[in-house]
Amino acid sequence: MNPSEEPTGEAKRQPGEGPKSGLFFGVLGLGLLSCILIIGLIVLQSFRDREELVKREKDELARMAESVATDTVNMFGRIRFFLETADYWLSQNPEADPRFDPAFIKLVDAFRESMRDRVDIRLVSRNGGLFHIPSEARNALADVSDRDYYKAQLLASTRGFHISDPVLSRITNRWGIPISYPLSSRNGGMSVIFAVIDMPILDEPYEKIRPKPNGSIILIRDDGLILERTPFVQNVLGTRIASDMAAWWSHLRETPDGIWTLHALTDNEDRIVASKIIDDPRLVVSVSARLGDVLAPWFAILWRRILIAVLMVAAISAISSKLFFALHSLELAQTELRSNMERLARSDAMKDKLFSVIAHDLRGPIGGMASLLDTISTDREGMSPEELGELLEALRAASQNTTQLLENLLDWSLSQRGELPFSPAHVLVYPIAEECAGVFGLSASGKGITVELAIENGLEARADSELLKIIFRNLLSNAVKFSVRGDRVLVSASKAEGGARIEVRDEGLGMERSQIEALYGSGAVSSRRGTANERGSGLGFVLCKEMVELHGGRIEVESETGKGSAISVFLPD
Repeated sequence: MNPSEEPTGEAKRQPGEGPKSGLFFGVLGLGLLSCILIIGLIVLQSFRDREELVKREKDELARMAESVATDTVNMFGRIRFFLETADYWLSQNPEADPRFDPAFIKLVDAFRESMRDRVDIRLVSRNGGLFHIPSEARNALADVSDRDYYKAQLLASTRGFHISDPVLSRITNRWGIPISYPLSSRNGGMSVIFAVIDMPILDEPYEKIRPKPNGSIILIRDDGLILERTPFVQNVLGTRIASDMAAWWSHLRETPDGIWTLHALTDNEDRIVASKIIDDPRLVVSVSARLGDVLAPWFAILWRRILIAVLMVAAISAISSKLFFALHSLELAQTELRSNMERLARSDAMKDKLFSVIAHDLRGPIGGMASLLDTISTDREGMSPEELGELLEALRAASQNTTQLLENLLDWSLSQRGELPFSPAHVLVYPIAEECAGVFGLSASGKGITVELAIENGLEARADSELLKIIFRNLLSNAVKFSVRGDRVLVSASKAEGGARIEVRDEGLGMERSQIEALYGSGAVSSRRGTANERGSGLGFVLCKEMVELHGGRIEVESETGKGSAISVFLPD
């Protein structure tokens, strides 16, 4: 309000306002004092509730630790029994090669099935070569002579049933806990048999029972080394649970119920921890819950009680309620309006983009058809029936390709609205490239440009075939557009590591660095005329980039002014 304005309504000071204000603040003070007293009583009761809540959580963690320990003892006991049984079987069958012997393989498969594929069995030769059961060849899959589970069997102090450091498999790239055992008979040159507990599979049952949302289950070796943690945290595997292991063991043994509250080094959080010592094998199971998660319901109840106490002193007036609901309704209306405007803007943008695509992709094929029709119209009298038939056949094929192209573009418009399923599959690249090259064959030949295909025989790419056609058409369209008479456009494709690589290379105008950088801009499109003054929407590369990223791939551009461009697309398997 400006100083010159006349105060109106409640801004005016009314007679007797001072005493009323004093009474108001007196009542407010009395209400606040009452509120403080009520809150004090609530806080006292709440802290009693806190102690009870923490006690219940400790009891639950203790039961959970006991359950996990029992399951762990059972699993490791079954593994020990199998390894000893396998060693005994091989000693009774000295001529059997454990890598290939059907009876031994059947024994191993039965154990895997009984463990529900949580555990796999593998072999190590005398010189540290790794073999699967069964093995497909006599050559080792990898050299594991540096692994703890192999080296442990070379030393008398650790030889025998040995729970080794967790490892990332060099074959499967999965984390596991290896448990090795020496072979007494060394059949087939094998010296060690070991079981690998697959961590991702082991995590599944632990994930179901661990305290949510931030609780953890940790399996610890007797030397304090962390063998497994659920949820999986790679950087803590193989580390020590504490810097002073002697103090940690002493504290663990001195705690009667194995439960305490500590500040965990693994995630820098305060936790309630329940631990269970396993004597055979010598392990510790630790189940913990984040203290903040445990107390979250308590805090919710505490604040709810405080709110009730405050509401006992200061009730919300009807006007405030009406105002709140009015503002809330207004906010909902504004949110809905913004949402509708955004949907309308997206729909409008999609429509504009679709029109640009149609203009961009159909210009070449229709121009070729128009050129054929001009040729037939002007030179029909001088043509032989065979020549005329060939041109009509080419015109028919071009019209079919153009019709198919239009259908693909309409399908793409459906995909922009989320109405067209994205269905990638392994498709042959050559037929799709050949079809798309045929679409632009007429416009290319009209400019004196040759389009060549150099695609690896039988090459497959994992892609949606219709979207792959859109990628090919746009890359070819741009290559022909910016090439001059006598140039060559080469379409090549080959197998690459982890997928397939497709490249369209031309010998045309090329691009400057700033033009290349603009291609990767934030959705903005720009265009320039081709060598035959062709117009374009500037949307071709944007479309290709969207389609490639939808496949999880990447698109790269190499270009030099005056020497042409090469655009490569990588599609992962």
